[in-house]
Amino acid sequence: MKPPMKKSSSLLLLCRFFSHINKSVGCVAKTTSTHDDGHGSHRSPLLEDVLKRLIANTSYAPHAIKAIDSAASSNLDLSFQTFLTIKTFVLSGDYHLAEMHYDAGGSVPKDSNYMPYLLESMIICYCRLGKFDKANKLMNKLFQYDGCYPSRLPYNLLLHGLCGRKKVMEALCVFNRMVVIDVGIFPSIRSYYSLIHGLCLNGKFVDAFHVFNVMIKSGTQPTSLIYETLVIHFCKWGRVDCAESLCEEMEDQFHALSTNKIVYNYLIYQYCKEQKMENALSVLMRMVDKGCELDSYTYKSLIHGFHAAGNVEAVLSFYEMMVVKGFIPDVSCQILNSECYKDRKCAQVDGKTNAIHSKQE
Repeated sequence: MKPPMKKSSSLLLLCRFFSHINKSVGCVAKTTSTHDDGHGSHRSPLLEDVLKRLIANTSYAPHAIKAIDSAASSNLDLSFQTFLTIKTFVLSGDYHLAEMHYDAGGSVPKDSNYMPYLLESMIICYCRLGKFDKANKLMNKLFQYDGCYPSRLPYNLLLHGLCGRKKVMEALCVFNRMVVIDVGIFPSIRSYYSLIHGLCLNGKFVDAFHVFNVMIKSGTQPTSLIYETLVIHFCKWGRVDCAESLCEEMEDQFHALSTNKIVYNYLIYQYCKEQKMENALSVLMRMVDKGCELDSYTYKSLIHGFHAAGNVEAVLSFYEMMVVKGFIPDVSCQILNSECYKDRKCAQVDGKTNAIHSKQE
C-alpha cells in the first residue's frame, strides 16, 4: 500500500467531475478510453482508477461516504463498490457491519486490484473490534501482494493490540517485516513503548534493544519512560553495564528532568548484589544530585551490599541514616543483630558516605 494521500478534499472535486461525466456518457462512450461491460453501461478506466486510489487513501469518512454515491452512479464494477461499502462502514465506525459485509464475501476476487485496500480496511476493523488474531492474518495476506504494505494507522493499531494481548512475538514479526521493506513507515511512540515493554517482560532483551536501535536510527526520540523500562529490565537480567550506559544517555537527554528514583534504586541494588560498592556509591551520588529522595529500598540495598562486602562501618553508617530519616528497619535488616554489629557505634566511613549524609540532612 502506498502512503495515504493528504489532500482528501480532491475526492469531492472528483465526485462532482464524475457527476458531470455521467450526464454526457453518450459522448464519452464514443471514445476509446471507455469500456462496455456487456450490459450497455459504459465507464472510464482512467477515471475509475483515479477514483479508486483517492477513496482507498482517504481517511475522512464524510468524503468516502460522499464518494460511494458517485461510484454507484458511475457504473463502477461490483468488487470496487463492495470495497467502497466496507471502507465506508469502517470510517463511520460501524465495525460490526463492515465485518458482516466482509464475511458475506464473494464480490472481491483475490486477484482484484482492490483486495489490498480491502485488507487494510479490515485490519483496522478487526483491531477496533479487538480481534487482533484475525487482523494479523489479514496483515500476512497483505504482505503477500507485491509492493503492498500497511499505512501507519493499521500498522500501529495491530502492533499495540498484539502487545496488549501479550502476543509480543507476533508483533515483533510484523515490526521486522516493515523494517525489511523499509518504506519509511514507523511505529508511533506508543507502539514503540508497547513493543519494547512487552519484549522486556518476556526476557527478550536482545530483541528489545534491536527495536530501540531501529527507533533511534529512524530519527524517533525515545521518551524517558522507554529509557527507564530498558534500564530497569537490563538490571533485572544482570546486565548492569548496559543499564548504566542507558541511564547516562537518559540523563544527557533529559538533564532538565528529575530521573525516576526507581531507576537509580535498580542500579544500586544490582551493583550491591555484585558487590561493586564503588559503582553503587557513584550512582547514589548522582541520585542525590538529581534531587531524588532516598527511600528504605535504597538504604536496605546499601546495607546488604556493604554487609556482603564486610564493611561493618558502612553498614552502621547507612543504618543510622535510615533511622534518622524515619524509616523503620524491617526483617530484612536482621543482619544487624549479628555479633559483628553488637556494641558498635556508628562510624563515618569514606568521603562519599560523608557527602551523601550531609546532603540528606
